[in-house]
Amino acid sequence: MKRIILSSRFYIPVLGLLFLFPLLYDMFTFYSKVKVLLISFISELFTLLFAILYYIILKNKFNCGKKPVKENLHTFIKLMGLFYLSLIVAKIIFNPVFAKGVPQTISTILYSNIAAISGVLFLTPMLLIVVSLIFYKRTKTTYNFMRLCLILAGLSIVSAALLQSPLNFSFEGAGIFINILLIITLIPIFLLSLRNTWITFLSRAEKYTYFLIGLLLVWATLYLLFGFTLPEALSIYGYGVGAYLILIWFILIGYIGFAALYLLLQLPTSRAFDRKMREVNSLYNLGRTINSEIEFNRLVKVITDMTSEVIGSESNWLELIKENSTRLYIASSHNLTKNELENDDEVKQKIIQEEIIETKSPVIINELSKMSIYLPLKKWKPAIESLIGVPLISGTGHAMGVLFASKSRPFGFDLDDLTMLEAYANQAVIALENAYLLNKSLERERLEQELKIAREAQQRLLPKRMPSLEHIDMEALSVTAYEVGGDYYDFIELAGDRLGIFIGDVSGKGTSAAFYMAQCKGCIQSLCKIYDDPEQLLIKANEIIYGSFDRKSFITLLMASISTKEKKLTFARAGHCPMIYYQAKNGAVEVLKPSGIGVGLECGEIFAKEIKKRTISFHRGDLFIFYTDGLSEARNSDGLDFGEERLCQLVKNNADKPVKTIKEILIETVLAFSEGENLEDDLTLIIVKT
Repeated sequence: MKRIILSSRFYIPVLGLLFLFPLLYDMFTFYSKVKVLLISFISELFTLLFAILYYIILKNKFNCGKKPVKENLHTFIKLMGLFYLSLIVAKIIFNPVFAKGVPQTISTILYSNIAAISGVLFLTPMLLIVVSLIFYKRTKTTYNFMRLCLILAGLSIVSAALLQSPLNFSFEGAGIFINILLIITLIPIFLLSLRNTWITFLSRAEKYTYFLIGLLLVWATLYLLFGFTLPEALSIYGYGVGAYLILIWFILIGYIGFAALYLLLQLPTSRAFDRKMREVNSLYNLGRTINSEIEFNRLVKVITDMTSEVIGSESNWLELIKENSTRLYIASSHNLTKNELENDDEVKQKIIQEEIIETKSPVIINELSKMSIYLPLKKWKPAIESLIGVPLISGTGHAMGVLFASKSRPFGFDLDDLTMLEAYANQAVIALENAYLLNKSLERERLEQELKIAREAQQRLLPKRMPSLEHIDMEALSVTAYEVGGDYYDFIELAGDRLGIFIGDVSGKGTSAAFYMAQCKGCIQSLCKIYDDPEQLLIKANEIIYGSFDRKSFITLLMASISTKEKKLTFARAGHCPMIYYQAKNGAVEVLKPSGIGVGLECGEIFAKEIKKRTISFHRGDLFIFYTDGLSEARNSDGLDFGEERLCQLVKNNADKPVKTIKEILIETVLAFSEGENLEDDLTLIIVKT
C-alpha cells in the first residue's frame, strides 16, 4: 500500500483531483450563491486529504533527517523565498478583494486556492526541516513532546474542519473550543522551540550569518499573515487546511524566533569554542604528520613549522641536547633570522632552558621586557614579548630538549595554549624517539633496545597513580604483548566532582599502535574540557580521529563517568569489550554491552546513530570491571580462550576481597591459564569497587 501511495503514477493524478475539486466547488458557490452542506464537507475533506497525502509523500521522499544541518538550513531559506515569490506573483495577477472575509471576485477565489496550495507545498517541507532540527541529538523527552504536539495539532485541525471555524483566538461560539485547544497545542510547540542543540556546533561565522538570516526570517514569517491576506484566503479554501497551515506558522515563528535568540546568546562565547575546536583538530592532524615522518632533519623542521598552527605563535624553535653532552643547540626554527641563529651561543644565555630542563616543567612568560633576568634573551630577539617553553621528556625520564614558541605582544599566551603545546610536545617526543631509533641502528638488538625506550615513553602517557574518590577503591594494570602496544587507559576529573574513566585498544600492534594511542590520549584530554557526557565525547572524538587515522586503523573505546554524590555510573562503548558489573546485594554478575562501533571506522553519522549510553545506580560493595580483549582472549596451549564466562565467575567468587587482591587473582589466573604461552595481545584491566 505504501509503495502504491509513493508511486508518482498514483499521487500526481490524485493530488490533481484533490486540488481541482475544491477549486471548482468554490467557483460554483461564488457564481450560484448556493452552498450544499454535504458537498462543502466533501470539499473540506479533499483539502485535508491533499495536505495529508503531500505530507506523507514528502516525509518518505524528502529525507531531511538524514541530511546535514547546513544543507537543511539552506533548503529552508530557499523554500521561504519560493513561497514569498509565489504569493507575490499570485497577488499581482489576481489582485484579491475581500469584504469582511468574503471574496468579491472570481480572481479572489483563484488567489485563495493558489495561496493555500502554495502554503501546503512550501510550508510542509519547511515543517519537516524544523522537525529534523528539533530531533538533532534528540532525547526520549523530545520524542514524547513531539508526539503530544502531533496529537493536539491533529485534534485542532479536525475540530476546525468539523466546526467550520478558524484558529484565530476568537472565543465566541464554536471558536471557544477550537481556540482553547489551540492554546493547549501551543505549549508543546513552545517547549519544542527550545530544542536548538545543533546551534552549538556551528562556527562563529556561521552563527553570525544565521542570526542575521534568522532576524529576516522572523520578519518574513510574521509578515505572511498580514501582507498577503492569508487568513481570509485560507478560510475560503478550507478551515481544516487553514488550521494546518496556521499551526505550521506558529511552529515556524516560534522555532525561528528562539533559534535567533539562542544564536545571539551563543555569539559571545563562540570565538572561544571555535578556537578550541580548531586547536583540537590542528593538534591531531599535525600529530599524524609528524608521526609519519621518520627522517630526522625533516621531522624537526615539521615540528617547528607546525607549532604555529597549534597555538598561533609567530616564531618557534626547537633546542635539543647534543648526544653525550649537556649542551643545547637549535635543531630547527621557524621565523628566526640568520643573524639570530648564528649568534645563539654568543648573546643568548640559557637561563630559561636550564630552568625548564632542571625542573622538567613548562614555562610561560607574558611580559618578557619587564623581567630583567631575561634581558639577554630580549637582546637576542628584541621582538619577543611573550614566550612558552615546553620540555621534551623521553621515555626514560631524561630531558631531550625544549620546544619554544613566541609572540611579539605581551600576554599572547594563556593556559590553554600551554596545555595544547604540551600535548603536541608529547607526540613530538614519540616521533623524535622513533626517528632516533630508525636513524641510529638497523640491527635487531639495537632496535629492540630503542623500542623499550618507546615503551617507557608510552607508559608515561598512562596514569602514574590511582585517583582518590570517597568510598571508591580502584586498581589498574596494563601489560603490553610487545615492546610497545596500543592499549590505553586514563582517569580525568570532570565537572561536578565526577571522574572520567577511559579504556581503549588500538587496532594493530607495535609502534604505529602506540602513536595512535598517544593521539587518542591527547584528543580525549582536550575534549574533556568541552564535553563530559560519554556519548557526546565519543562522537566528537570519532569525528576528529576519523580524519587522523588511516583507513586500516581504528580504536575501540569505553568511557565511564562516575559520581560518588549521585552514586551513579554512566558509560558508553565504541566497539570496546563489554563492562562486567557485579551487584553485591544479590551476588549477580552482568555483562553490559550497549551498542557502539569502533572510533575511526566511519566519519560520524552511523557512529552517532549506533552508540548508546547506559546509567547504573550502584550500591556499597558493587564491582565494575573494565578490560581489553587481551584478558578475555588470552589462550592456552590448546588454543582455548580464557573467555568472559571464566572472567565473570572469577569476579563473582572473589568480589568480597579488596580490589588489589582481586586484581592479583585475575592476572595470576589468566597467566596460569596461558600455561606459559606469550600474550598475543596487550592486556589492560581497571577494577572499581564502591
